Amino acid sequence: MLELSEKTTLTEDNNVFQFSNPQKGVDGFLQVWNNTGLTQDICMAQLPGFANRRELMPVLALYFNGVGDGSNATADFTPIPRVYITSDYQETAVLQSAIETPMIWEYNLGALAEITTWNLLT
Repeated sequence: MLELSEKTTLTEDNNVFQFSNPQKGVDGFLQVWNNTGLTQDICMAQLPGFANRRELMPVLALYFNGVGDGSNATADFTPIPRVYITSDYQETAVLQSAIETPMIWEYNLGALAEITTWNLLT
């Protein structure tokens, strides 16, 4: 799995597509290079902080359409959940505008060095 600040290269040989082992990339970004000789659609799945061990197939997270040969798909991925306490919304409500309550907590999930499970209790 590609981690934050890593890159990988997609290649093709006799109709077999393969990603290289991840290498050090640009700090704070995920990069996938296309070296297949053709334009490819590239999807980054199971981004850091969002893996689900109960799912057999990866969850598609970022999709890049038509990445040219020799080009790359680069994602600035900074997952930061924020917690607010308010009685203004129901549990299933869709937020239509900015929350007008002070934030009480936030954390950059991309900074986690290991797989972590969090349970939020109300």
